[in-house]
Amino acid sequence: MLSLFRKMAGAGAAPLGIDCGSRLLKAVQLRRGAGGYGLVAAAAAPVPAAAWEDAAALAAFFRRDVRRLLASSGFRGRQAILALPAHHMHATSVREQRPGGATSDPSTEPAPGWLPFDASEALVRRIEAGDVYDAAGRSREVVTLAVHRHIIARYVEAAAAAGLDVVGVAAEPEALLAALALSGADSRLMRLVVDLGLSCTRVYAGMGRRLLFARRLRTCGRDLEAAVSAALGVGPEEACSLRTKLPPLDHKHDAVPDERLRKVDQACQETVFRLVTEIRLCLGYVSAVFGNTPVHHVVFVGGGAKYRRLCQRVASGLGLPARAADPIGRLVRTDGAPAAGGPVWATAVGLALQGARMAAPVGASEPSATEDNAIARLTLAV
Repeated sequence: MLSLFRKMAGAGAAPLGIDCGSRLLKAVQLRRGAGGYGLVAAAAAPVPAAAWEDAAALAAFFRRDVRRLLASSGFRGRQAILALPAHHMHATSVREQRPGGATSDPSTEPAPGWLPFDASEALVRRIEAGDVYDAAGRSREVVTLAVHRHIIARYVEAAAAAGLDVVGVAAEPEALLAALALSGADSRLMRLVVDLGLSCTRVYAGMGRRLLFARRLRTCGRDLEAAVSAALGVGPEEACSLRTKLPPLDHKHDAVPDERLRKVDQACQETVFRLVTEIRLCLGYVSAVFGNTPVHHVVFVGGGAKYRRLCQRVASGLGLPARAADPIGRLVRTDGAPAAGGPVWATAVGLALQGARMAAPVGASEPSATEDNAIARLTLAV
C-alpha cells in the first residue's frame, strides 16, 4: 500500500484533507497556530452516482466540480492528502501464531487470501495491534487493510485533473482516530468507531490514534434504503429523506405518531437488528482480545450517523454510551460564520490534521495533548 504520508518539502499552506465517499466529497484545510489547530476552509460537493465505477466520470467530477469548489471556498494551495475510499477498502483483524515467540515485520507478509480480487492486485497495509497470550501460546493480533491498485490510480489521476498535488494517501481508520483523539485520560480509553456508510459499514477499535481492530460489515445504508423503498414503494432518495424525519428515541414515548413514518421505522427494524448483531460480534472479538481494556464508548461517523434514531437503536443494542462525532462543529471562520459540522467530516479532519503537521516549520515542537484537543474549540484568524 502507498505510504501513509509522504514528507512535504518547504513551508506554506497546509495540504488539504480530501475524503471522497459514495455520495459526498469533503475537503478540509487546517492551520496550526500557537494554541492548536484552526479551520482555514471546509466545503463539500455531491458525488455523481456512477463516478466511482467509471474512471472518466470520476476525473470529470474532479476537473469540473471539485476544482470549482476549491477555488470558491477559501482553500489555500493545492497540495492534498487523500483518504483511501472506504467503500473500496477491505479490512479485517486476525490472530496469527508466533512460533517460538518469533517476531517479524508485518509489512513483508504476503497479501491476504480473503480479498474478492487477486491478492497480487492489492495494496496492503498491515498493522500489529499487539501480542495475545492464550492456550495456544503467544500470538499477534494484526489489522489488515487492503484496496485494489486500480482504485488508487484512478483516485490520484482524478485529483490531478482538479489541479491537486497529492502528497499522501491515508487509510480511513487512522485518519478517523486522529480526528477523534482526545487529551488526557481519554487517550487511554478504548473506543469503538462505527462508520455508517452507504455501501458498507466499517467498525474500528482504537486507543488514542492507535488502531487495534478493523472489520467491514455486510449490512449498510443501502440495505436500509432498500427496506424502506420496498415497504413504501418509494425511490432511494425519498427513502433517505423519510428516514431523516424519524424522531429520536424517547424512552417515555418511543412510538412514531405519523403513520407513514411509523411504516418507515418498522421497515428498518429487521435491518437494524442485523446491523446490531454484526457490530456485537465485533465488540465481542475486541473484548476477548483486549479484555484488560474494555470498550468504553461508541462513536458514530459517516453519512448514516445523521440518522439519530438509528444511532440510538444501535447504541441501545450494544449497551454502551455513544455519541456522534463532530470534530469541527465548534470552529468558526474569521467572519464569525459557523463551520460545517457533523460526523461526516471526521475523516477529512483527520487528514487535514496531518496536513497541518506536515506544513509546520522545521524544528517546530509537536502539539501537546491540550493542543490536539483544541481542534474542538479554537478560532483562528487566517
